[in-house]
Amino acid sequence: MARSILGDDGQIRKDLDVKYGRLWIVKYIGTRGNHRSFFLCVCDCGNLFEVAWSAIQSGGTQSCGCLNMEMCAQRPRTHGLRKSSEYAIWQQILNRCRNSNLRNFSSYGGRGIRVCERWLKFENFYADMGPRPTPQHSIDRIDNDGNYEPDNCRWSTRKEQCRNTRRNRLVTFRGETMCIAELCERLSLENDKVRQRLNRGWSIERIVATPWRCWKSGHGNSRSIDGRTVRWDESESKKCS
Repeated sequence: MARSILGDDGQIRKDLDVKYGRLWIVKYIGTRGNHRSFFLCVCDCGNLFEVAWSAIQSGGTQSCGCLNMEMCAQRPRTHGLRKSSEYAIWQQILNRCRNSNLRNFSSYGGRGIRVCERWLKFENFYADMGPRPTPQHSIDRIDNDGNYEPDNCRWSTRKEQCRNTRRNRLVTFRGETMCIAELCERLSLENDKVRQRLNRGWSIERIVATPWRCWKSGHGNSRSIDGRTVRWDESESKKCS
């Protein structure tokens, strides 16, 4: 502050050359409603405007407004996705693992499923997973006993997720692991009968290659699988149910 705004007699000085914040008080204008004193001020940026002494004295006004604009520009910008479906899904993931009051907590946080430290920040979650492909997609853990982390999560549909639950039985056919339902859908097999033969100890290759009366593709001693003809022995055919 260059000089006090009050003179030796305690009255407001008329020859002002006083600075508060970015404001130089250059002229006393007078009083207005409720006996508030007003001054003509010039800001460091060059703007000239009138302001109440009470606003200057309290520190509420320190510039013409340019100071607040500069401070806002320096603040870190948010991701701008707070209202997005990705943000809602991220919050659901956190709640599943951390909120013991949720009905399904026992299936997630209650059995040790955690959200990795990196994903405690939404920006990192979004950078790793990207935008939601369609409204039908949600986050699916590849290993249902694993945590929510980049290497164990993917966007998938409800149908795909239903095939990736702890209750599903996985089988491997031609080097690809899938649930029984997916195998049956691809090869036009009957789910119940495949499970029956698995329970009897049959291998997947034997199940696929051996016919029975209820195969959807009909009878005979061969089947077409992925464009290839698979044949079996007549002795195997006699063992079918």
